[in-house]
Amino acid sequence: MRDRAEMIFGNPVSEKAYRKALRSKEKYIRKFGDDSGVDYPVCIRENSHIGELLGVKDIRVGYQ
Repeated sequence: MRDRAEMIFGNPVSEKAYRKALRSKEKYIRKFGDDSGVDYPVCIRENSHIGELLGVKDIRVGYQ
């Protein structure tokens, strides 16, 4: 099975663009590292300033 990047929003990606994306992904993994297997705790809270008025939520990574 190939990567899910072959299709974006139901539209097929050309083979050339797909190969270029894979090369870029490998380059960025070498440069910055890969944390795709890490589970980060996420907390969603009501925004205290405009949350009630507009329904805005805060998404906080690393909080319990």
